[in-house]
Amino acid sequence: MRKSFALLGVAVFLIGLFLLYGIWQNNREIDYPQQKEFERSLASGIKWLDNHRTEILDDANPMLWWMVKRSAELTGDKRLGNLYADYRGKYLGNARNAWLPLFDAKVRVSMQLWELEGLPDYNLLFLYGVSCNAELAKVQSVQAQQGVSFCDSKPFSPACVTHQMMGLMLMRDRGCGDQNEVNSAISKLQDKVVLQLTWDIRLVDVYIQRVLMLVDMGNSARVKPVWMQRVLDVQGSDGGWTSFQPIVPVWQNMALGFSGRGVGIEANQSNFHATAQGVLLMSLLLDRSRNMTQN
Repeated sequence: MRKSFALLGVAVFLIGLFLLYGIWQNNREIDYPQQKEFERSLASGIKWLDNHRTEILDDANPMLWWMVKRSAELTGDKRLGNLYADYRGKYLGNARNAWLPLFDAKVRVSMQLWELEGLPDYNLLFLYGVSCNAELAKVQSVQAQQGVSFCDSKPFSPACVTHQMMGLMLMRDRGCGDQNEVNSAISKLQDKVVLQLTWDIRLVDVYIQRVLMLVDMGNSARVKPVWMQRVLDVQGSDGGWTSFQPIVPVWQNMALGFSGRGVGIEANQSNFHATAQGVLLMSLLLDRSRNMTQN
């Protein structure tokens, strides 16, 4: 029994030591990455998307393709433009598609709430944010997600805060709701994201998403250089980003490591979800760097 307790104590001590070291690594002071690192990262990320065009075109996720579209506009890269054109031709031909306003602010679509049943709460917030639809504005979950404390009761939904920020950003950009309240909520949620980046050391897709949202909101100054460097470092040799951080190899390409919701055993493979966000992040950084140089 004593031996078992001793082993347990050693295990707890080693796990605690590992976490403390991870927190230090995640917050240490380093120089900000050089622009050539962002350029190299962007080029590799775009190449991954282009090389996996057949695979990613099977994924209809509108928010990911909105990111591809924005990256194409920011970079002028023809491969990204062609990818988005293929997506548009495959999925956006229906004039009643509720997501059309996401891609074109001038488009208005008549939405029926029953057609949106089954969508995650954050998708309803996104749709309200791009449409200012009066019926969606009355939906309880849409109203609740505009409150800063909405995610406090969802500790196992690590992307909850960044999803909120995306929805509120769309509301801000399209002029939906009380803009003073929207801007106030965005500011407070940014504080939460900074805290998450400080203490959540897992290099998974939500880590990239948190950095992306701060940069997209114009708050690059709040992103520690080490957070940016870690996003660069975790990019795969194939040019893509993954939703899993391997820690201990198990067998073949499987490993024990950090996943989006905690710890698991998975294969470490680049995917569209993480890579679309990584490419948009690099596109934004380089676009703003060019604008600063021109000014």
